[in-house]
Amino acid sequence: MRERLRDLVDANGGPTVVAAGSHLPKSTLDKYMGGHSEPPATRLARIAAFCGSTSDWIISGKPASHPIAVAPVSGTDVALIPRWNVEVSAGLGRENYHQPPAGQVPIARSLLASLNVDEKHAHFVTAAGDSMLETIADGDSVLVNTADQVVTREGIYVVAIGERALIKRVQIVASMNAVRLISDNARYEPEIAQLNDHNFRVIGRARLVLRVL
Repeated sequence: MRERLRDLVDANGGPTVVAAGSHLPKSTLDKYMGGHSEPPATRLARIAAFCGSTSDWIISGKPASHPIAVAPVSGTDVALIPRWNVEVSAGLGRENYHQPPAGQVPIARSLLASLNVDEKHAHFVTAAGDSMLETIADGDSVLVNTADQVVTREGIYVVAIGERALIKRVQIVASMNAVRLISDNARYEPEIAQLNDHNFRVIGRARLVLRVL
């Protein structure tokens, strides 16, 4: 098992990348790879899922019952994007942004480039609640581009209103010098936010959603 785990980690960007993507300390992953301790089933499953493999394959070499596509990622192509301890749409304060990041999420630089996102202006937050279903689900990780803090077109943005951090579809209402904050879930009514309201701020535009099935 140790050899298969080591080979899998090396093929997916190395220990630093895989540890971050599996939400494990690198020192813990190093112990697993060195055979100094056995990973619990839940942690092994997280490592396998990030690497596009299965726990069965790592343990026994048994292939998955269905083929799994593994995208080749080199260490130089991987950016480690900070993950902030902020739950958008859950009413948590934006002051959380002044705390250190809760972790890092590895993502291919080529993917960021295709989204026109500079890694220096990127971070992940966690969606909470059902107001943006079916586009964004509770618990999804959302990539935010903080270079987009002026709404020039309709899109999904993370905004702050007072102490509330929200993720909403934003539509310009030019006649009112305002924006309409729309939930994709029709059970929620739209809100109007005045652009000159000092309590209103655009944090950035949502560009990508990561979801664990």
